[in-house]
Amino acid sequence: MMVDCKSMSNDELREILASAGAELLSRRTGDGNNASKQHLYRITIRRTAKAEPQAFRFTQFDNVIVRVPLPLDRVIGTSGKVIGGEFPLDDGDVVQKVAASGLISYLIAWQGVLDRPDYDMSRVLEGDTEAEIIVRIEAFVRGDRTLLIQELADTIAFWREQLAEYDEHGKTDPYWKRVAERHRNEIQRLEAMLRWAHSASCMQTS
Repeated sequence: MMVDCKSMSNDELREILASAGAELLSRRTGDGNNASKQHLYRITIRRTAKAEPQAFRFTQFDNVIVRVPLPLDRVIGTSGKVIGGEFPLDDGDVVQKVAASGLISYLIAWQGVLDRPDYDMSRVLEGDTEAEIIVRIEAFVRGDRTLLIQELADTIAFWREQLAEYDEHGKTDPYWKRVAERHRNEIQRLEAMLRWAHSASCMQTS
């Protein structure tokens, strides 16, 4: 079940947010198995003179997936063209960014890290229709990391083949040696995400 804050009355929104706050407090003060794994994330988006960007959080409270707004109330830099905020998110939450142009993108929160633009893992949430995207997001937030695990495994295998070529060129060319080192660091980052995805996956197998 997915609940969108836009479809709720003010009283309903206050009730579910109060319940969410109580559950998060319970997770933080509970035992190691139930403790919330929250990290602080900084989210920034460019604004224009004609439109303001928005950000939303998909998270789970009391077995319900909710979509709640993230207030972008901080100006980043001196130009005034970038706004953002810092938000405590649970591991596995999904952030929806709506650019001033209307372009929508998704970020996966994991162990204090949001997706980086050079390799966007949130592609595993994409679908042909909005309904399909919502279904994938809901499954992901509930703990099904199947698609992410497969994407990471395939990507790491492909990048390792490239790394072997870069290492070979790097034996005689300093440029390719630097490329190989950057590539190796990226593979290590993907491997860390893969370990997290395996450990955090709640997908039940029959």
